[in-house]
Amino acid sequence: MTNKYSFKRSDRVGDLIFREVSNLVQTQVKDPRIENTVITRVEISDNMKIAKIFYRNLIPSSNQPELEKGFKKASGFLRSSLASNLSLKRVPSLTFIYDELDIYD
Repeated sequence: MTNKYSFKRSDRVGDLIFREVSNLVQTQVKDPRIENTVITRVEISDNMKIAKIFYRNLIPSSNQPELEKGFKKASGFLRSSLASNLSLKRVPSLTFIYDELDIYD
């Protein structure tokens, strides 16, 4: 039996998580450390237990360790919001990684 879709379920779930986390970071998270931050991409494991969320700050002179602390503090809120907003059996654990690719500059 061939799959009529050319992408995996984890790719579709990753896209959903990307859109939802992007929206939550811009509208719901009130931590000043992660203001002016955008989500650039989401990579989710094939078993959908871990989601790597890559982010960039729009202000290049921002303090990287403070951004990491802000996302670590907000991760519980973001994960619980994903659980209530998306119809997933299990919400993956969220890992935030600073995106160092230069293609966004």
